[in-house]
Amino acid sequence: MKNCPQCSATYPDEYVVCPKDGTRLASGSPWETNSVIRGKYKILGKIGQGGMATVYRAHHQLLDEPRALKVINPELARDGMFVKRFKNEAINTRKLQHPNAVRVDDLDIAEDGRPFIAMEMVGGESLKDLIQRSGPLPCAHVVQIASQVCEALGAAHALGLTHRDIKPDNIVLLRGPDSKLLVKILDFGIASLKETAAGAGGMSSTLTGTGVVIGTPDYMSPEQAMGKRGEEIDGRSDIYSLGIVMYRMLTGVLPFKADTTVEMILHHIQDIPPAPQKLKPQLGIPDSISAIVMKALDKNRDKRFATAPAMGMALRLL
Repeated sequence: MKNCPQCSATYPDEYVVCPKDGTRLASGSPWETNSVIRGKYKILGKIGQGGMATVYRAHHQLLDEPRALKVINPELARDGMFVKRFKNEAINTRKLQHPNAVRVDDLDIAEDGRPFIAMEMVGGESLKDLIQRSGPLPCAHVVQIASQVCEALGAAHALGLTHRDIKPDNIVLLRGPDSKLLVKILDFGIASLKETAAGAGGMSSTLTGTGVVIGTPDYMSPEQAMGKRGEEIDGRSDIYSLGIVMYRMLTGVLPFKADTTVEMILHHIQDIPPAPQKLKPQLGIPDSISAIVMKALDKNRDKRFATAPAMGMALRLL
């Protein structure tokens, strides 16, 4: 598939120029290291690639600052509905200006016709790597991390943004200017884009009897596990996922064990896990923090914390 840099239309690979304006078409091939996108973003290398988009490390030459560029993969760039949703999500996510959420700086169309977003480049260590390296974390550290996640979620939910994929991979830990712990959440708006991609058949998905399941099975809420989507998923789904993250931080393990995705989905829908302090009594986990985790993990979302700030307040009162 080739794209017109002038009008952003897409055409089969055998086309050479755009039939509309005569512009030479560009292929949607991976961006080369040292290439410059839109005259300002110099590509330094690829960070990662998924079924929906590819992320590159880049340098903003005009501002002399690092950036991360997320660009739609060529096969999805052909889907007008997905491209429109990608742009809308970028615009909405840019409104989230919070120190605990990765900042979106720019939305543009690359020379190959593919839309991309430029984001704050975040270093540090992912929470996933920390847990794998250290095992169970001290309770005070768990409270620090979870409290800051609640801050970001509260700001996002106030704007109508639900993350839908809170997990250790999407939580990065670094040091702020004052050398204190600073938590950053990645990928706001991405899970809802995965819904659009799955609906268009652009990516693989897990199916249940009620619909398409979007999210990471180990951390998804019962609502997500039952295939609910769109407005049926709200901020309380993120609170459940954060409860799973806290459970793993406290105990070093997930609350449920499963050999298959379907088995894990059924656990989230049907089963109540043992409280963290009962699962690992040797760790001395206080009943108070364990109670917060179990409240976040209630199958009935009406019985969870009503808002992320409410959960954050309960954590701070510890």
